[in-house]
Amino acid sequence: MPHLIGRVHVDTMITVVDTAQFVTLWYCQDALPVDDQDRGFGELLAESLEFADIVELNELDLCSSDDVAHLRPPADHHPRARVLDAVRGQIPAAEVLGVSLFVFKTASQLDAWMEELKKEHTRI
Repeated sequence: MPHLIGRVHVDTMITVVDTAQFVTLWYCQDALPVDDQDRGFGELLAESLEFADIVELNELDLCSSDDVAHLRPPADHHPRARVLDAVRGQIPAAEVLGVSLFVFKTASQLDAWMEELKKEHTRI
């Protein structure tokens, strides 16, 4: 894998939510089977939402209106994230490309960022 520093630009962090499964996993108490931190599914989903500049609520056509109503508060809890509705991943490219929402200074202050820095990483 080539060294990417100086070759790529992080424009926006996008979290795509499978709305058909989100509500069930959000309240699931089970730990992730491959997670060395014993996080639950809900905790991982919360971290993904926290870090997102854009949250894409995908597969809305497969959800009941009650599930969507339960999904909105967790998705909306991050005030700086844009929330986009989608079916089959279809959203206008202009909504996610070249929008320049990622701000390093803001992202680096998030709890998830700080926790990630504490982990051991392998450089390829």
